[in-house]
Amino acid sequence: MNQIVLKVKHVVVFTVLIFLTALKDYAGPFRVTGGAGFVGSHLVDKLMLQGHEVIVADNFYTGRKSNVEHWIGHENFELIHHDIVNPIYIEVDEIYHLASPASPPHYMHNPVKTIKTNTLGTINVLGLARRVNAKVLIASTSEVYGDPDIHPQPETYWGHVNPIGPRACYDEGKRVSESLTYAYAKQENMHVRVARIFNTYGPRMHMNDGRVVSNFILQALQDDVITVKYQPYKIKGRVIALKKSISIEIATNSKYMNENDLRNAGQATLLASSGGFLDEKAFAGRSIL
Repeated sequence: MNQIVLKVKHVVVFTVLIFLTALKDYAGPFRVTGGAGFVGSHLVDKLMLQGHEVIVADNFYTGRKSNVEHWIGHENFELIHHDIVNPIYIEVDEIYHLASPASPPHYMHNPVKTIKTNTLGTINVLGLARRVNAKVLIASTSEVYGDPDIHPQPETYWGHVNPIGPRACYDEGKRVSESLTYAYAKQENMHVRVARIFNTYGPRMHMNDGRVVSNFILQALQDDVITVKYQPYKIKGRVIALKKSISIEIATNSKYMNENDLRNAGQATLLASSGGFLDEKAFAGRSIL
């Protein structure tokens, strides 16, 4: 089966034509789980600006109502306070499943909840999609590759994972989510897509997100020392959230059923990502937090 990699450079400006025609065959309603979250809310903005009817379901564990409050009261927008680990019964044409904490401090705070969201939650989303014959996109993650020994990771790479490590609740939860998605697709003949989202930054990001780019920005704003934890290693790709929401739409409407990696075309060391204000010699052979 053919595969496609959607590589998104954060310096690239996508043409209006791409995101205006990506969902041209669908009028909605669209359902976005986790739609009040960081990436989800940008996707909601794109769908609303295209004139679609959008239903957001979010339990506000990491999502914030303020991310979508500018749409509250709009005739095409509905916000439901709902935890996706519980079934929901609505009529939709297309579902974007972005519900899950994505940063290490958030998903490790309640690991059992993280696993439930990515397993029971995915089952509920796929069950709804099967019932109403909706197309569904499952937001996965680069963390399915675990601690990779190949850089960059091709989609044919199966990963190097630890099923009982501190990040296992998220890594394994997403791996099961992908397995469930393709099991439903094969057994129920459903239209599914999986998008593996790499490191993302941009507006509406939590200040305490805990990932490298946001840490650099926060420390700089607070006039703190810029710190690097694992100097020699590469980070997995960085993509601005607005561009990510566009690429999620493209992945959803891709003709390929295989998983899609959403990342920029290149990778950078942590020091390179700091924008040049770190001295590489100062961190040679050291690991600091």
